[in-house]
Amino acid sequence: MNNAISAGSAKNVAGEKVSEPLTEALATEDGSRVYPVREGIPVLLADEAILL
Repeated sequence: MNNAISAGSAKNVAGEKVSEPLTEALATEDGSRVYPVREGIPVLLADEAILL
């Protein structure tokens, strides 16, 4: 995932490019989305999810 972020090809559900590498994340059970964890707090907003 961080390789895709570095390459500029990772986007969230809202269509915005993800610019910060992930140090932690939560994946959905089916593995289709990843939610970032920032400063130890999961960001579970639908638009912040990164499609895998």
